[in-house]
Amino acid sequence: MKQIAKVLTAIILCIAVFFVLLSGLETKESSGSTAMVGETVPAFKLSDVTDASTYLTESIFHNDSLTLLNVWAAWCGICKTEHQF
Repeated sequence: MKQIAKVLTAIILCIAVFFVLLSGLETKESSGSTAMVGETVPAFKLSDVTDASTYLTESIFHNDSLTLLNVWAAWCGICKTEHQF
């Protein structure tokens, strides 16, 4: 009987931890954050991915009314899949 109680307690504890961690993944900041909408792009100078001799700056955002800036991180699994280089 004690063994069953220990197993049930461990299962309930694991389920509780799972739901606590799951709820932390679905915060407002992590899903669709638009923190920079309407803000100006900070100054930067980066080499082009396809041509290292060409540099891109924040001026590329001044010509069009809508521009998408996609940023990758080396530690991000989805980013590694999306960015094949």
